[in-house]
Amino acid sequence: MNAKRTSGRGKPAASLLLGEQLCFALYSTLAAVIVSLTARGLELKRRSSAVPDGVFCATECTPEELLSIRDHVLLLRAKLSKNA
Repeated sequence: MNAKRTSGRGKPAASLLLGEQLCFALYSTLAAVIVSLTARGLELKRRSSAVPDGVFCATECTPEELLSIRDHVLLLRAKLSKNA
C-alpha cells in the first residue's frame, strides 16, 4: 500500500489524485485511511482505459454531436426531476 502524507487536519494532501489511485479517506481527528489499487486492480484499470474510445468510435458521432446529445439528456433529466 502506498503511504501518502496527509495535512495536519486529517484531510488528504493535494497530491492524492483520484486518477492515480483509488482512495477512500476516512476523516476524523485521529487518522485518514488510504486504500490503493492492487496489482489486479491496476491491470483492470489499464485494460479498461480503451473502453471510452471504443464507445466513441462505435457511436459514429462527431464530438459536437455527442456534446449536443449530452446537453439534451441533461436538460431532459432536469425537467423530469423538476416535475417528478
